Amino acid sequence: MWAWVIGIIVIVLLVMLFSMISRKKYYTKIDELDMRKQGIISASIPKELQELKQLPMAGETETKFTSWHQAWEELLTVHVAQIDETLYRAEEGLDKYHFLAVKNDLEVTEQLIGELEGLIDEMLHEMETFKNNQSALTSLKAQGETGSGQVRKSLLLQATSFGPALAKLEERSEEIDQLCTEMSAFEEAGEVTKAYETSLQLEEQVTQTRQLVEVIPNHWKVLAHELRQRIDQLSAGYNEMTLDGYPLEPLGMQSDIKRFEETRLNLVKKLEFLEMDDLEERVQQLSADVDQMYDTFRREVDARHHVKKENQVLKQKALRMREKVHQLAQEFSSLREQYEISADLGEHYESIQRDEEMLFGAAKDLDESIASRIIPFSMLEDQMRDAIRLEEQLTIQYERFSIELQALRKEELEVRERINEWRQALSSARLRLKRLGLPKMPQDVEEALQTASRSLQTLEARFEEIPFNVGYIVSQSEDVKLTFKQLQERIDTLVFEVTYAERLVQYANRFRRNDNEIHMSLTIAETKFLAGDYERAILLGERVLEQFDPQSIERIKQACAKQETIHM
Repeated sequence: MWAWVIGIIVIVLLVMLFSMISRKKYYTKIDELDMRKQGIISASIPKELQELKQLPMAGETETKFTSWHQAWEELLTVHVAQIDETLYRAEEGLDKYHFLAVKNDLEVTEQLIGELEGLIDEMLHEMETFKNNQSALTSLKAQGETGSGQVRKSLLLQATSFGPALAKLEERSEEIDQLCTEMSAFEEAGEVTKAYETSLQLEEQVTQTRQLVEVIPNHWKVLAHELRQRIDQLSAGYNEMTLDGYPLEPLGMQSDIKRFEETRLNLVKKLEFLEMDDLEERVQQLSADVDQMYDTFRREVDARHHVKKENQVLKQKALRMREKVHQLAQEFSSLREQYEISADLGEHYESIQRDEEMLFGAAKDLDESIASRIIPFSMLEDQMRDAIRLEEQLTIQYERFSIELQALRKEELEVRERINEWRQALSSARLRLKRLGLPKMPQDVEEALQTASRSLQTLEARFEEIPFNVGYIVSQSEDVKLTFKQLQERIDTLVFEVTYAERLVQYANRFRRNDNEIHMSLTIAETKFLAGDYERAILLGERVLEQFDPQSIERIKQACAKQETIHM
């Protein structure tokens, strides 16, 4: 029982506590909204309206002042009253603990205050803009009048500097004066916005016109004087150079000069109507084209001097080269009768002939072109460079071919000299063997002599086969060289063996009587020596000396080797 009572009491207390907290929260919210309302009422709009009231009340100023004043009165009488009503209704709801209704009223109040703040901010912004326009109007008016005066002064003092553009510039000056008049009229009538907008137009018009006044004199100077004078000089130079023998027509320079003048006149027309878009770029491009034309004239003059100078040199070189190639043809024809010419050498000769024909033809064409005066010298200069390059390449080919022919003759001469040397070497070898007094000639030495003789005869016979192949003969001479080298080595070995065996046996004979076996060995050694078996004789002699005087073997060997070296 008591538990139920206590529970009910707790619930009642909680409800009362919740009600107190909610009332306090909503009263705080009401106070905040009321303060926001008071802040709106105390906004600076009355002060702004008071300042606007000091301006001359006419036209737009009067209209806007009346509109803003009425709007402010309406805000105070209608919107603020609605806010007061909802706040009052919210307070009554709190007294009756109608929290849901209070919440809805406060939300409506907050929405109304937000709308009111937006309207006031918008009104303040409009007033601020109007005041700024009004305050800036005086400065813009002064600047516009100053700019207008400067434009008129420039047009008056520099009238001759603007050429045909003066009329359009004067029209723009009149438009500037008209804008000044309109701006003053709007200002006097209180039409601040229109006066401000007109002042902006005036400022833009003055700025553009002053820019035109600054740039047009320079453009007119370039178009009317500098470019016109230079184009006239180009035309006169073209006629003078044509009379002087320069073939300029293929270059199309006359039509280009005419096009330059037409472009200049078109640019003057654009300048007259103040059509300044890309005018500066087109003037610069025309100046660059004229400069390039001057360069073309200078290049043509330089080319004429170079072509005529080099033409004489080229003709002389072409004639000398023709004589050289003619002599080379005779020499090469003679060589073909004597030598088997390789395919590469033949192609090299044919290439020289073709290039010589091209060089002579190029020199002839250049000479005829210069005389005919049809082709511009700048084009002939390129042909001249090609011809000079061809002559230089042909000279290199000719010198290289001459070196190849000299190498061919040199190889033949070297082989013939070697044949004489080998013939003398063969005779010397036979004489050397004869002086050696061999009891019997070894079979391999005899065969080596015959082989060397046959190879030499075969090599000599190659020169009788006309035309002969020098390359093949040189290759075969290397084989002969190897054969004679082997022959020389075999003869040197034979001479050493004969001398060594003879001295070895002679020295060993002093020990013949010491023993019958020694006597028999030396007798066999002498027999082998006479039979031509020198290696066996050396072996038997060394065996005898190894028993009685081993050191003598090396002494005899060194003496024989030294004697052979002295003999060689």
